[in-house]
Amino acid sequence: GAAVSPTGGGGGRARAAPIPVVRVAVLAEAGFPAADVAGGEPAARPAAVAAALQGHRVEFLAAADLDARLLPGSCDVFVSPYGSAFPLAGWPAIKRYLDAGGSWLNLGGRPCAVPVERGADGAWRAGPAATTWHEQLGIVLACAVPTAAVTAWRANEDLPWTSGLERDAAAATVWELYYRLSSVPDTPGESGSAGAEEAVVRPLVRGYDAAGRAVAAPLVLVDRVEREFAGGRWIFATSDAALPAAALRTLVEAAARGPRRFASRPSYACYRAGETPVVSVAYRGAPRSGDGAAAVEATCRLTLLDERGTVFAQVPVPVRGTEALATGSADFATSLSGPLAPGLYRLDAALDLPDAGRGGRSLRHTTGFWVWDGRLLAGGEPLGAGAFALTRAGAPFVAAGTTYMASDVHRKFLFEPNPWLWDRDFDAMRRAGVNLVRTGIWTQWTRVAPEPGAPDEAALRALDAWLLTARRHDIPVIFTLFAFLPETWGGENAYLDPRAVAAQRAFVSAFARRYRGMHDLAWDLINEPSFCNAEHLWSCRPNGDRFEREAWAAWRRGRGLAPAPLPPLEAFAAGAPAADSDAVPEYRLFAQAMFERWVREMRGAIAAAGNPRQLVTVGQDEAGTRDSPNNLFLAPALDFTCIHTWWLNDAILWDEVMTRAPGTANLVEETGVMFSAHPPGVEARWEAYARDLLERKMALAVGPGGAGFVEWLWSSNCYMPSDNEAAIGLLRADGTAKPELEALRGVAAFVAAAQRHLVGREEEPVLMVVPHSNMFSSDDTATAATKAAVRAMAYGCRVGLGAVSEFAVSARARTVPPLVLVPASRVLRREAWRALRAWARRGSRVLVTGPLDQLRPDAARAAAGPSGVVRMPVGQGALLWAPQAVELGGDPAATVALYRWALSDAGIVPPLEAGAFAGLLHAARYRDAVLITAVAPTGEGDAAAPAPLRVRYHDGHRAFDVDLPAARVNLVLCRRLDGAILARYPAD
Repeated sequence: GAAVSPTGGGGGRARAAPIPVVRVAVLAEAGFPAADVAGGEPAARPAAVAAALQGHRVEFLAAADLDARLLPGSCDVFVSPYGSAFPLAGWPAIKRYLDAGGSWLNLGGRPCAVPVERGADGAWRAGPAATTWHEQLGIVLACAVPTAAVTAWRANEDLPWTSGLERDAAAATVWELYYRLSSVPDTPGESGSAGAEEAVVRPLVRGYDAAGRAVAAPLVLVDRVEREFAGGRWIFATSDAALPAAALRTLVEAAARGPRRFASRPSYACYRAGETPVVSVAYRGAPRSGDGAAAVEATCRLTLLDERGTVFAQVPVPVRGTEALATGSADFATSLSGPLAPGLYRLDAALDLPDAGRGGRSLRHTTGFWVWDGRLLAGGEPLGAGAFALTRAGAPFVAAGTTYMASDVHRKFLFEPNPWLWDRDFDAMRRAGVNLVRTGIWTQWTRVAPEPGAPDEAALRALDAWLLTARRHDIPVIFTLFAFLPETWGGENAYLDPRAVAAQRAFVSAFARRYRGMHDLAWDLINEPSFCNAEHLWSCRPNGDRFEREAWAAWRRGRGLAPAPLPPLEAFAAGAPAADSDAVPEYRLFAQAMFERWVREMRGAIAAAGNPRQLVTVGQDEAGTRDSPNNLFLAPALDFTCIHTWWLNDAILWDEVMTRAPGTANLVEETGVMFSAHPPGVEARWEAYARDLLERKMALAVGPGGAGFVEWLWSSNCYMPSDNEAAIGLLRADGTAKPELEALRGVAAFVAAAQRHLVGREEEPVLMVVPHSNMFSSDDTATAATKAAVRAMAYGCRVGLGAVSEFAVSARARTVPPLVLVPASRVLRREAWRALRAWARRGSRVLVTGPLDQLRPDAARAAAGPSGVVRMPVGQGALLWAPQAVELGGDPAATVALYRWALSDAGIVPPLEAGAFAGLLHAARYRDAVLITAVAPTGEGDAAAPAPLRVRYHDGHRAFDVDLPAARVNLVLCRRLDGAILARYPAD
């Protein structure tokens, strides 16, 4: 980033040279209210600004003047002094001024959040706060952050001119702003495309808590450098602090400078032994009044240091050009006494631009590079996959992870690498308890590899450096190769065109070959895949191309089915006529088979070119609980499966149950909180809500799930051209931590303390057969039925359950589940029905609800159960049939009652008792320990507040009580022998 000094750099606010007169336009309106800002009466604010700006030209603008006088180029800085309040009638003029690249200082609160209008009586009245207006400026949300935890305020050391501002920034409340700083995608045809880096956010002052974490930024600078609002510098005083005259002057003069960019970059992010580093530098100014051709002649000082701070070389770099662009480059060939040893190196770049009459500019940038260290890369302990969780070096490894690419350029980390920044971020992640990081390529595959078998060398060197940085901090990596639909490199069908598949194999092989020596690297073949129509992502729809038609015909022949055309798109709509929809379930089965074939192709490429012991998975989202590529079909082709828990916040546990195949670990590989859930324009208390929701998702991934979680995303990606996507992350764009980070730190600490005890987990006593024949039809009732079943069994009965597809049920014929649940199936394939009867003969109770063609009760052998339920003894077990699909009846109590009767008939005793507690209670039994998860009910207001809870555990051999504190989520690991507490969250 650039450090810009309006007062000549170091020395705080002492001037090295006089700056030009700044033309300042100040909104000044008698009787205008202020909001979210402290310090004096609103009427006195414009005069206070003017008094602070002696020597500059200050012009007062009434709200009625804005349209005529706040014109592009009319002033150097526009100052709005009323905090969150702004004149609604003046909004078009303010927006027009900012659109043209105007600079802006907003004093207090949330910029442009509280509209103010003049009533018929001439008085100004403030309306309700809304996001409607500041969303148009790329400010997605504004969240109030109390600063009681702040113990120190610090100015930004990278911006020397901010020295002293920390003395003026202390505040009771800071409004933290969430930014979207990109308006268009780089690659419009790619769903995961990043956008142009249109602005840069820099905190001027941050508040730190006792642990040294930045938690609030009361003064923030936004340099608008490209496209929307280009040429403007915005400074926001986002707190209720009253800024003194000296601080106001500093901020106005800084805003008047306009945006500046300065960066240095090595030719490669990772050099091989004997190669000489070459470094380029670039400066871009913000010329005013058409002085874009103004010459720039300066010298940049490059300093090369190792990780211990030892200086290896200093090189002067002439920088020549204009304010529009000035560049320079240098190598270290003559400055180094010998080859650099393997390791991480830091590059400090300093550029001092003489600027007569304008105060000078002092800019700094730090980057770095690696010298290849093959021993370090190969030094990680190997990852493995168990039945419930991953392993590392043979020991249980429960993931407490996050997703990270880079905190500056995010998805462009392979094109604009900064290993020095990565190292700082990995250090922060490790200190937060992160033990796994996911990264990968979400966009621009043809830029990474114009020829699929020969990726760009600079991009590969960047990945070398990234993986070395992860290894330096001993953090395993999941690397994602494709997203949504795999790149085709000119092919017609992403999965079925041999040309496309061959290109994908070559691409995957190139990466597998380069990193075959790594042991703690796993491959995620594709993020959130769909099959197969690019216009219907996250759904299963035909593409209709010749390759798909040929594969469909061959697949039907192989199953002994008559020839038939691909079903039309309209056949997939709910309630489609039977004539149109008969082929829909068959197409969805075909899609599962074809995607599994593609997975095996890519896995074969990795094994042939790279390290066959590296784990392979597919990162599927909640579409995989329906008709997209589904874990219950894919599990045999993968080492472990994944689920991304995003939208279905009332069915988080169902997400996990429906996507874990028996005997296969199922990692919650992406989880977080979608911010687009609030109504447009409406403000919400999002940060506390997001923390609590993320906490629940992490706890369910660790407790009932068992494999753990990978949170999305460490640093908010403000360069996604999506208001929703740009808001997600543990760190805000200004580098401050959201409350979500504290939840992750706590759960990660629990995982670190508990995971060595998580050996020998038992399968759940109830197995739900997912009726995919129903679910894959155009009249799907199975989704609702299975959701109701999971909630009734897990919440109402406090008994855990697993799941298997009816199309894979025969694969479990060697096991005998105590209770098998088949909810609202309507129809089952014959092989599944035979397997169910075989289980019953060997002792299972098989509970079937709703009409089922295969079930013909024999009145002579049937015995009536409760409320008309039929019990038919079969061998050592029984078939239990409730003719009504109770899960679809709308009465959860009836479903719970039926399930309790079935559990009793199967001899299953719920392991946990807690009186009338209405939340989730789950016991995961391990060889020597039991992990109890308690999730309090959610809701609004005090009625939903959790209370202390006593839980009794019993397993038929021993029993003990566990006291849980008042918390929304509790994780308690107890020794099975005597109930001794081994680990808990929240910590004591």
